[in-house]
Amino acid sequence: MEKKKKRLTSLSDNLTNQTAAAASAARINQYGKASLQHIKSYTGIDYETGNVWTKGLKALSKEKINPDYEMQNTKAKAGFAAEMMSVARQNEENILNGKTERVYRTDDIGRVNDPHADTTVLDVNGKEIGERTQIKFVGNTPKDTFGKLMSKQYDKYFENPDKVNHIEIANDKYDGVIKIADQKLGEYEAQLKKVKALGNKEAEKSIKNKINKIKQLKRTLKKSSVSTNEAIDAVKSPELSMLKDMGRLAHKSGLEAATTSAKAGALIQGGMSIIKVVQGELTPEEGIKQFTTETVKVAANGYVTGAGAATLAATLQTSSSSLIKSIGNSNLPAIIVSNVANITSTLYDFFSGKITGVECAAKLGQTGANIAAGSYYAAVGQVIIPIPVVGAAVGGLVGTLLSNALYGNLVAALQAGDIARERRIIIEKECEAYDKYLENERIRLQELFEEYFADCVTVFNDALSDIRSGLVSYNVNQVIEGGNKITEKLGRSVQYRNMSEFEEFMKKDEDFVL
Repeated sequence: MEKKKKRLTSLSDNLTNQTAAAASAARINQYGKASLQHIKSYTGIDYETGNVWTKGLKALSKEKINPDYEMQNTKAKAGFAAEMMSVARQNEENILNGKTERVYRTDDIGRVNDPHADTTVLDVNGKEIGERTQIKFVGNTPKDTFGKLMSKQYDKYFENPDKVNHIEIANDKYDGVIKIADQKLGEYEAQLKKVKALGNKEAEKSIKNKINKIKQLKRTLKKSSVSTNEAIDAVKSPELSMLKDMGRLAHKSGLEAATTSAKAGALIQGGMSIIKVVQGELTPEEGIKQFTTETVKVAANGYVTGAGAATLAATLQTSSSSLIKSIGNSNLPAIIVSNVANITSTLYDFFSGKITGVECAAKLGQTGANIAAGSYYAAVGQVIIPIPVVGAAVGGLVGTLLSNALYGNLVAALQAGDIARERRIIIEKECEAYDKYLENERIRLQELFEEYFADCVTVFNDALSDIRSGLVSYNVNQVIEGGNKITEKLGRSVQYRNMSEFEEFMKKDEDFVL
């Protein structure tokens, strides 16, 4: 009895992790692509197109510095580093916000030493769409920076507003420069009143020009995402600079995945706790405690998955192998990382003597089967029922249960040999256990739907029945029909109603609307 409970608990935990990973996978994939931007900035290679840029942070850091002018040379190189880092961070933001345009250094698109713009923006087709920016990391203080920007040396940027949309300066200088600009405006406006009263037209014209130039500077000025020290550090330690940006993104990905996982965990573990309370296995207080504890565990696992998978996805996309690159560009990194804990735990049990070699192989195989089936059906469930978390939960439930049942039979066959009768009895008990568990899960899912979607119970029951029947009879149209029932009941539009329409839909340029 105790072993059976442990198996069911393990099954529930696996279902929760697979569902959480599937629900987070698309967003984690975005973070992987965002993280890739910083690897590109470091190496100077665009892994998505195969283009090699003029240089990256790594090559920049290796350029020789004259020891007699070390500070000046380092600051000059920091200006180039700021360009590379700014481009990577802007593209990171565009990717995470779902935007298709990308920022490029003009040097990297064939316009080396462009006299006006250091960076520009291209649309998805490679067409320039404006936002030409000149990046100036100059001056030791905001006052120095303001003075340099107002000098004649920089007049060409103000005289050609169609060629220079922004002048980007270090984020640690920006606020100070704006403050000084406002102070100067106040001083010049006071002076203007005085010279107007005196009738000094020449002085009046000179002061007006200064006022207009400062106002134009304020309109043109852009706060960089990069600080002076970050740019200098990137010159001195480009690898560390890249890893800091990737670590920052991994942390953000982990936090988002933890939130999504907590929601998925609450959906599944909440149902499990309710079942146990109703069945008298737990008191209400114990049920609440178990629900809270398990949800926190799922959130923690989600954080690890989100953080690790984002970095893994970015790294895989730098591979020269098209296969590995495609894996990095898929949802697989999230699934892989989410199962590391399960695999590690199994190996620990084996080496500590808690399980035999056969049991170790069986558990590792079970994990592999669940990765394949649980994640696959969770993804399918999210497509056929495009409601956040709900579709993945239903699909993950189906996939995990199927994979456990099928793999359980394979293990039984492998172990048959000289204990056929004993194993036959065990197999019968296992089938009975899985049958009961499937019924419990059906009840649990029904209770969840009754709680959250009281007016949808009938439709949900019919839809789930269609999906189950369709899976058993390999009737794809019936599965799609069941998913569409839930989708339409919750006020969403369906994009296809059968396999033929789905195939036609896949040929179009339209995106899935989830």
